[in-house]
Amino acid sequence: MIALATLILFLPTSHGAYLAADSRHDGGDPAERDQARKMFLCGPHGVCAISGALRVTVRDQTLNIAAILSDLSQRIPDGPAQEQVRFLATELYRSIDGYWQKNIQDQRLAQPLTKLLLAPTVSTILYAKRDPSGEMFLYQIFFPFRQAQHAEGGWLHTLRDPVIQPADAARPLAQGKTDCMNIRADEPPAVSTPEETLSTIRFLYQRTQQFDDFCRAIIGGPTRIAIIDASGTARWADAQ
Repeated sequence: MIALATLILFLPTSHGAYLAADSRHDGGDPAERDQARKMFLCGPHGVCAISGALRVTVRDQTLNIAAILSDLSQRIPDGPAQEQVRFLATELYRSIDGYWQKNIQDQRLAQPLTKLLLAPTVSTILYAKRDPSGEMFLYQIFFPFRQAQHAEGGWLHTLRDPVIQPADAARPLAQGKTDCMNIRADEPPAVSTPEETLSTIRFLYQRTQQFDDFCRAIIGGPTRIAIIDASGTARWADAQ
């Protein structure tokens, strides 16, 4: 069983950088499907968010990737953004690889993981931070794997090293099931005030409910929004 998270948004503006995540996932207890935590404050100046697998359960053993990211967000060391993103990549990979070696490596699975995860990566982490210099940094961390069909049936999967990919922090970014938005990630509606920005983000998530059953099943519920303001402070949008 795999619980998926699907849509993370990053929107830079003149009054701060905004990150958003919905609370829906498609695995586990249906009564709890709108209670997923996909985004965390990573230190006083950063925000990290997860799409892809929140939890993976194979052979009754569960890897809770979202919980691991939540813990790491509280322990991220002081330092430049480049060092912090390497810390997140290294520590997450350590947990994923340990689980992988025990439960997935050399095990023939009935289905390819790309079909279950909808991507050739276990999870994708988005990390944004404004350094003391005032420069904004944005990174994506991927945890890719290879898969091959076994001659006797089933699928074998090999975890690869994590990939850290810098992104342009001056441009909007949508991570996950972006086709449910029906809008190009690099052409969002113009915003000029914090109120317009928050309203636009919530509207984009609401639009996903207008599409097919698949989009409604994996995107929805309350939307959490974090802000890295012009001073470099990371906070929740509803914080005073």
